[in-house]
Amino acid sequence: MKSSLLVRVILTWVFFVPMAFLNGAIREKWYRPLVGELRAHQISTALGSGAFFLWAFFMLKKTVAQLDRTKLLLIGVGQSDYAV
Repeated sequence: MKSSLLVRVILTWVFFVPMAFLNGAIREKWYRPLVGELRAHQISTALGSGAFFLWAFFMLKKTVAQLDRTKLLLIGVGQSDYAV
């Protein structure tokens, strides 16, 4: 695996942590008082999942298209998840 790809993958994973904290802070400050605990959890789960997907997509889309299936498995993309 190229070192530039490895750096992109590591940065992508590292930025998931502050994204999760930010998502939780927004949920506690805005959603929960308005809609309650369960609905706030559901909203933040959907928004957090979408944010993680978009971040990973934009960080890795150019490099993932150039990799073979073995290398895709090493960075967490299953063989059926990405059509080459």
